[in-house]
Amino acid sequence: MNIVESQKITPRRVVVQLGRQCNLSCSCCYLGESQDVVMSDEVMDAFLDNIHYVEELMLFGGDPSLYVKQAELFLQKMKERRMPLNYVSVNTNGAVRSERFVEVFNDYISYSKFSSEAVFVISWDRWHEQSLMKKFPGTDIEANLEWYRQRIHTK
Repeated sequence: MNIVESQKITPRRVVVQLGRQCNLSCSCCYLGESQDVVMSDEVMDAFLDNIHYVEELMLFGGDPSLYVKQAELFLQKMKERRMPLNYVSVNTNGAVRSERFVEVFNDYISYSKFSSEAVFVISWDRWHEQSLMKKFPGTDIEANLEWYRQRIHTK
């Protein structure tokens, strides 16, 4: 249900949880257990129909790299509405390399007004490391970071 233009909001920062599934199971995770739940089209529409524009959008999860389709759909819906976006960022565990996720994130960067200010964050601490080594033994997170660094169109 759309609201009248004068009642729409302009959020400073929007954290979009594309889904609740994660490829790690860190003991410190405040989101709890990984769940097979995804943001629906209806939820995206309900949100986007009721705002003017987004100053800063952060893609989040679970792990957002597991939700390429939803990330792509959310951006498509923003473009259809010609909804301005100033800044974009993503927070991932960086456990796996995803060319498709890079493509979609680069599309967000291109669409955002301040594309040079886009932020790609890989959460990394001892809990992530323990979980990563348990789930993906031998993974070199530094190599994954460098892999993303070479492909993401931002500083």
